[in-house]
Amino acid sequence: MRLWVRIPPVLPIWVYRIAAIISGSYPGRLGFESLWTHQIILQCSVRSTHGSIRSLTGLGSPHVICGVLKNDIHTNMNKCVICFKPHTNEWTDGPNMYCKDCVPVRESARNKADHILDSLYLGDMKAAGKFDGLRMCVHENGPQYEGQCIMIPILTERPHSKWDRTGGLASIEKLNEAADLIEAHVDNGDKLLVHCFGGIERSPLTIAWWLLRTKRFKTFKEAYSFLKSKRPAVSERLFWLPNIK
Repeated sequence: MRLWVRIPPVLPIWVYRIAAIISGSYPGRLGFESLWTHQIILQCSVRSTHGSIRSLTGLGSPHVICGVLKNDIHTNMNKCVICFKPHTNEWTDGPNMYCKDCVPVRESARNKADHILDSLYLGDMKAAGKFDGLRMCVHENGPQYEGQCIMIPILTERPHSKWDRTGGLASIEKLNEAADLIEAHVDNGDKLLVHCFGGIERSPLTIAWWLLRTKRFKTFKEAYSFLKSKRPAVSERLFWLPNIK
């Protein structure tokens, strides 16, 4: 059952603060995308250019979303995307995806293709745009560059939001398909870049799956440790795998 509530466009700031508390976020720090899930039982849609919203959220956006989740308030919105530890950053232009320790790690990997093994590379979307070899995109939104690429979206369900990475579900069938193609190209010596959008989650999971499927490593822990030694921004996403420990 869903109950929809629309808040009038101009109200005192304390009303928006109460809405923030109800949403499960810190007072004055509203939750956004992650609340668009089947678990929402109360959702408040605030459409306003009122200054109190901008001062409250730190955003200039006139559209703010908040809500209450049944038995599962998304506290993961306050965790770093890379290390998954609680945020230490203050929110400025919007919710931070990385803690202070991981910000330089993320920046060092931006727009970069890192060599992993043999002829295999791991990188992000922008690195793929200038890569001089074969490209495999494992992100469901597809490539954002010109030219050919191998498209294998590995997720059947997306994470709750940019800031809450739980809720994602990977397809074993798609992972196997990607791993088999990676193996074929590596065996052939073809220069191949596996990428998603940031080169942090989907593409590392794909390569980790390939490393285990081809028995190059025995455990996911070993595979991810190896990947992080090549690209420190890699973040483990084993909780996206169904029935995998």
